[in-house]
Amino acid sequence: MLRKDFQAILSRAPVLLDGATGTYLQSHGMPKGVCPEQWALDHRDILFEMHRSYYLAGTDVAVTCTFGANAEKLGHFGIGADQVGAVNRDLARIAVEARDSVLSSMGPERPSPLVSGDLGPTGRFLAPAGDLGVEELVAMYRSQVRGLLDGGVDLFSIETMMDLGQTRAALRAIRLECDLPVIATLTFDAAGKTLAGNGPLECAIALEAAGADAIGANCSTGPKDMGRVLAVLAGHTALPIVCKPNAGLPRIEEGQTVFDMGPDAFTADILPFVQSGLCRLIGGCCGTTPVH
Repeated sequence: MLRKDFQAILSRAPVLLDGATGTYLQSHGMPKGVCPEQWALDHRDILFEMHRSYYLAGTDVAVTCTFGANAEKLGHFGIGADQVGAVNRDLARIAVEARDSVLSSMGPERPSPLVSGDLGPTGRFLAPAGDLGVEELVAMYRSQVRGLLDGGVDLFSIETMMDLGQTRAALRAIRLECDLPVIATLTFDAAGKTLAGNGPLECAIALEAAGADAIGANCSTGPKDMGRVLAVLAGHTALPIVCKPNAGLPRIEEGQTVFDMGPDAFTADILPFVQSGLCRLIGGCCGTTPVH
């Protein structure tokens, strides 16, 4: 997809993003402690149905199940760096197949939904806070990006980032491989800071300069608590703003993480962001489902 075509879509109406992947898979049998990407490949029917359910619920853009499909995280589960491309390619193809399966049931007035290649954090910190070099990180993301491109994605999503530096590295990796649209979102704490100490003003300016097509926040909190960060982002960039909050704050019940915010409450809290024009792209993160 051309970046100008993506901007044209955003200019016409708010874009509906999908909801959670990890908590969805957990609710459908994925145990704790496994590699989510490998489990999804081993249970492709469940992953296919997840993507299909989101598209049938009205999702315009769904992300691939590749949040942790970088060499660093896959390596913890014994998956070699030489397999990164294939893992990303195969997971992207499942999302594409699910999208294609719903096209015949869509009305002519609805644009064809899109598949976005998902990039997440590596779990390591950039120097000097950690031992990860920028060029090493860019190379790591480029391997993932190439696999996602082979799988047929239409655009990219950089999600749940806790460090502006890593977000910029992921964006640079994408731009070195292609010129597809990029959605970039970070996670902010109650004080409006990322884990690395970046504020929304700094993130807005840096990511617009780096070539993102839409920026925002995801995960972190429920919808209401995300408003202040979103307003700061919107006040310092002309880019469309993205909102993908959790279904409220999590709690532990019998050893399981539970999110209590149902679809009606979630919609009531997130709708004002759309009605006010603050956000052009809305979706959900942890605890949200196709019903949301």
